[in-house]
Amino acid sequence: MGVLAGALATAVAALLVFVQPQRGKRRFQRLQVEVRTDPTARVRFYRGSIVAAWAMTAVVAAIGLIARAGGHDLGLPPAPSDSARSAAWLLTLEMAVLLPVSAVVLRSRNPRIVRLVQRQLGHLRALLPVSRDERATFVGVAITAGICEEVVFRWGGITYVRWLAPGSSDLLVIVVIGAVFGLGHLYQGRWGVLATGAAGGLFTWLTLTSGSLIPAIVIHALVDLRIVALRELPPTDGDLVDGPASASERAPGLGSVSGPGLPPAPPSPSPPGPGPGHGPGPGPGPGLPPPHPPAPAPGPGSPPTA
Repeated sequence: MGVLAGALATAVAALLVFVQPQRGKRRFQRLQVEVRTDPTARVRFYRGSIVAAWAMTAVVAAIGLIARAGGHDLGLPPAPSDSARSAAWLLTLEMAVLLPVSAVVLRSRNPRIVRLVQRQLGHLRALLPVSRDERATFVGVAITAGICEEVVFRWGGITYVRWLAPGSSDLLVIVVIGAVFGLGHLYQGRWGVLATGAAGGLFTWLTLTSGSLIPAIVIHALVDLRIVALRELPPTDGDLVDGPASASERAPGLGSVSGPGLPPAPPSPSPPGPGPGHGPGPGPGPGLPPPHPPAPAPGPGSPPTA
């Protein structure tokens, strides 16, 4: 790779491991606050993410050009065999069919599916697009992530790990890159890190097995594009980072802090009547919704990937 390219690549790797996870977590926490009062917060967040992703991709590409100018070839390793390459492309084709189908299922109004999606993605509600403008911008986020993150993590990551540890096994490369990719999604919480880490390992395996970035780019983009199909999720306690918002602090359309799936607050008891035999106090007053019915238990199914 050369001394200059290697030093720059090490700086990028340190940024991805030690800086980016905490920075992403802080950005998400700010977004959770901003979406409660600013209807443009999500679109600005999406656009900032797109610019940052392409900037990082440009840096990695520049490192590759520096290495090539020094006579070092940083191309992906070839597929181990024709049968392995065929298996990788076949899996890509199957997932390219199944992922759009899963998007239709996730959009269902079936209470069990709604409950499942709420359980898996409710804590990321601030990040999910709601309006038409947000959904259109998120399409750009999904495509950008599919391209840029694969160039940075798969092409750049595979090249860097093999430069640091020549002759390293495919399994080691998959584990290391998957772990770094998962850490980059720290804002999603512990289970989000594990899920995206597994996805990163799968994308790395596809790249090594096919000898190409195309399968990982296609599947990665399709996984993220499913988010556009989701219906708006009700708010949960995960949306609150500084305590419950007052009615004047809630953004229009966000509804009550205690959405479906959370028990309603008990009604205030009415003062007792003057004599024995006094019945229960009046029900909720005008403008107050009746208590929510119990939410159905979540049904079976694979959790969606954020």
